Amino acid sequence: MAGTDTGAHAWGLKYDALVGGRAGGAGLMEAATAAIMGAAQCSDLLATTAVNHQNADQQSAMNNAGAPAFPPTAKPMFLVPAIPSAEGGHSDVPGWWHTIQAYVQGEMWPNGHQDKLRAAADAWHGAARELRAAADIANDGVIESVRAQKSPEFPVAATNCALERDSLKAVADGFDAAGTACSDYAQAIDDAHSKILHEMAALGATVAVTEAVAAVLIPFTAAISEGVSKVVDVARLVATGARIANIIREFRVAAEASSLPTASALGNAVRAVGELSPLLSARAQLFLAEGAIPGLLGTEGLDLLSRPYIRVGTRQAVEAAARKDARREVLHQRYR
Repeated sequence: MAGTDTGAHAWGLKYDALVGGRAGGAGLMEAATAAIMGAAQCSDLLATTAVNHQNADQQSAMNNAGAPAFPPTAKPMFLVPAIPSAEGGHSDVPGWWHTIQAYVQGEMWPNGHQDKLRAAADAWHGAARELRAAADIANDGVIESVRAQKSPEFPVAATNCALERDSLKAVADGFDAAGTACSDYAQAIDDAHSKILHEMAALGATVAVTEAVAAVLIPFTAAISEGVSKVVDVARLVATGARIANIIREFRVAAEASSLPTASALGNAVRAVGELSPLLSARAQLFLAEGAIPGLLGTEGLDLLSRPYIRVGTRQAVEAAARKDARREVLHQRYR
């Protein structure tokens, strides 16, 4: 969508670094994925904590014959989206470009897709709004509800929820920066096109006047009139080409400036997500009256990120042990 000209190449390199989503990338897609997985991790850990409290209450009762509760299935993995490079697009140029191309000092017509860039900007801003809405949900009710619970683990849980909220907002800011970069670049292309067309219109008017002068000279000498026409035309082409070359160079500067805010936005997002590392590497643990259940967790995820789930064999072993313990308790009560 950025185009294939030199300005597109410079802008596309910075945009691609911001977005990520390719092998070895460390951009917004990776940060957003970690933030989303952090939200899922918060949910899974809170669910497991609630089940631990439920089991503690249940198993502390006399004559308890019920099987222990289990947390719901872990949230599914959210994989890093694959984002294509921004550089590329059509190589079309206006039909008249060949008349001035030799005089623009090697510069290229800016051929980015303004419509695609603006559509991408809308998508980025829309995604940012969704992330902020999710952060607001956590901020408006979840964090205070967790903090109000009376148990040693809940202050840490509330802190993790607050860090997750902040990471969502930081990634949303990065999304907005990407959207602004796209719309600013599209506007830079529009501005360059408008200025180039203005120069070509002025050139066309000059050529028309030159042809009129040459026509006036024809009755006197055809050779002189033809010479005047060619000299004036070439001089005007060189001057116009130089001005167009300068316009395109200014466009490249504007294109680079449109991508400057993205570096700080990406840095803020990466730092916020980095603070989630303890949360992302946490391991949920299910407890019964006898203590922790071994072998509860599997490991799958992104780098250190683990997704807790209960193996079928573990679940069956725990339930069978609970039933045996319940039968022993009944016999003990009956024959003591």
